[in-house]
Amino acid sequence: HWLHLALRTCIPELQPTSRGGHSKRTQLVLSNRPSTMSEGWSERPLDLLQTGTPDGKMWAASSLRNLAATSAEHRAQIVDSGAVPLLIQLLSSGTDEAIEEAGGVLRALAVNHQDAIVRAGAIPILIELL
Repeated sequence: HWLHLALRTCIPELQPTSRGGHSKRTQLVLSNRPSTMSEGWSERPLDLLQTGTPDGKMWAASSLRNLAATSAEHRAQIVDSGAVPLLIQLLSSGTDEAIEEAGGVLRALAVNHQDAIVRAGAIPILIELL
């Protein structure tokens, strides 16, 4: 139930339909189209990562963590959206829960996008967290 709350809070269009699947809008939002980032799922979590309350930042990172765990396409969309620097910033300034969620997103992204994480300056912050 906490996942549904996170999805409703940060990514309303990702709510499952009553039939257990996802709406056509969700399928469109999750498609690999160049306009996906400007029209779709990432605007709310990115806004929350930048200007949200501490809880809002944690929920945004949690939603991105769940999405990143689902596919390489989603991981690429998260990286392309510019979320990596915001997640790294959250590592050094977030609550314990937000740091855990941001670390989880970065761990999932590292499967295919280690270079983006390194270029964004994560290494010194990650070492500091050890």
